[in-house]
Amino acid sequence: MKLMVSLISLIHCNAGSSGKRLEKTLRERFFNLEFEFYDSNGSLYERLCQPSRYREYEIYILLADTRERLEKLMDLGKLLDGKRLVLIVPGNDKKLLSMGHRLLPRYLSAETENFEELVLVLEKMIKV
Repeated sequence: MKLMVSLISLIHCNAGSSGKRLEKTLRERFFNLEFEFYDSNGSLYERLCQPSRYREYEIYILLADTRERLEKLMDLGKLLDGKRLVLIVPGNDKKLLSMGHRLLPRYLSAETENFEELVLVLEKMIKV
């Protein structure tokens, strides 16, 4: 029996080119999966308050392209508990990485020009 997988992504509406690159990468590389894209913490909050949407396996991909957006994600901490998280933070600064680790993501990465490492991690997570 094939596992039903859904990728749930937060890419803020003002994320700019990094957000567009991430969305394009996800759509091109995982075209056969169900997607849910959210463009604000508010819309993601509403989604997190709802039960799973008939999927056995959900992966949350969160792009925090600024420090302020990462701080706002921290407010969703309790709702993200137990979720399969992939978190992209705005840089390699130790404080940002430490803050990101508090959400207990399965994968944490600094924002890069391409998302090849992220794709490899997602492929492994999907093959569970």
